[in-house]
Amino acid sequence: MKTPLALWMVAVLFLLHQFAQKILALHIPFIDSYFDPFAAAVLGLFVLQMEGKYLWKKKQFSFKWYDILVITIVLALVSEQLFPLLSEEFTSDPLDYVAFALGGVYFYYFLNK
Repeated sequence: MKTPLALWMVAVLFLLHQFAQKILALHIPFIDSYFDPFAAAVLGLFVLQMEGKYLWKKKQFSFKWYDILVITIVLALVSEQLFPLLSEEFTSDPLDYVAFALGGVYFYYFLNK
């Protein structure tokens, strides 16, 4: 199976953003705040889709819209509620939920085949 360009774009942009933020100390506040949750939703859903395809040996595996909704909500809750309790390096931001939702929508339309 060929990896879709829509996934490569998010993955490469995520890695470039991490490099720029952590190594080059280049900070773009909007991107720093909201791209990671967006990418987490897209990449997390893709990993779970590949699990269904390869681990459970299903030739065609795609999520229903409600599967994506539930998985995205769980990812957002873990990231925005649990992680800040475990470490002070994480902060909760209500707009991160919007970024997660947009990542779920992106996955649904471009990667859920």
